[in-house]
Order: sequence, then structure tokens, then C-alpha cells
Amino acid sequence: MSKTYHSIYAPYIEELIAVKRNMGFKYTYVESVFSDFDQFILQNYNEAIGITKVISEQWCKRRENESASTHYHRCILLNSFSSFLSKRGIPSYIIKLPILRNNFVPYIFTHEEIAKLFWACDNYQSGNNDLRSSIIVMPALMRTLYATGMRISEAVSLNNKDGGFYNLYTVKIG
Repeated sequence: MSKTYHSIYAPYIEELIAVKRNMGFKYTYVESVFSDFDQFILQNYNEAIGITKVISEQWCKRRENESASTHYHRCILLNSFSSFLSKRGIPSYIIKLPILRNNFVPYIFTHEEIAKLFWACDNYQSGNNDLRSSIIVMPALMRTLYATGMRISEAVSLNNKDGGFYNLYTVKIG
């Protein structure tokens, strides 16, 4: 583990992360959230072990400029930690999670915009003739995204072994 924790919860945080990783979860993003939580506990509630309602409400209060998704996941992480502590005999409060409203509206490109995008990819000129340069990759990448509906991370993760011209099949990458 790359983070060091110093509050009364330090051994429990480290144990939870180890347990989750042993179960196959990457659990990388949580280290910074737990580091923030550790500092929060050190500054405010480092006397007695056990997540109280007050601690939960203070920690799960939405921060200025915090996205709804970040806020929601921070609260989920605290509930997961509280549940972990409860299973070890440490009384811990599990807060009611905030409602995560999805107000995302996707942008749908017109046929003309798609045509302009493909034209720009096809006519892009660069002084670099390396086979790995964007001048070679971009037209194929854009058409793959358009034709398959893949996410960009899925498309750039593709390897030759994931498919072939004569034996077309799909591979779930993530």
C-alpha cells in the first residue's frame, strides 16, 4: 500500500484495503479517499473507535465544488468501512446514501458532423511517419468507435489477439 494512515482507524483501513484486493478488486482510488478520511478523523474524532452518526453526517456532507458522483462514492466508501467495522464488533453507523441523480444528456452528432470528423481524420497531415503515430491510428480508431459503440478505453485496449478479419468475435475487455 502506498498511503500511510495515522488515525485510530489506520489498522482497519489497511485491513479493509487488503481484504478487498485479495478478493480481486483493484481498490486503488480509495487510498486517497481513506487518506482524507484519516486526516478528518485525526483532526476531529480521534478519541474513540466506532463510526457515529455525527461522524457519518459530517463526512458525508457535500463539499463545495464536489460532483454528485464523487460525493455519492465517498459516502458509499464510508458505509462499506462502517459495515466492515461492524462485522468486527465495532459499533458503526451506516448513513442513508444520497440520491444520485443522473442529469447527463448525451450529445448526438449529426450525419454532417460525423462526415466532417472522418474527413478531418483522413486528411490530417503530420511530419511523423511512425506507424504508431495518430495519422495512421486515428481514422481506424474513429471508425471503430463509430461502428461498434465501444468506449475509447475499450478501443485503445484492443490487441491483435482480441479479434481477426476472418474470425470475427467480441471480447469483453473491462
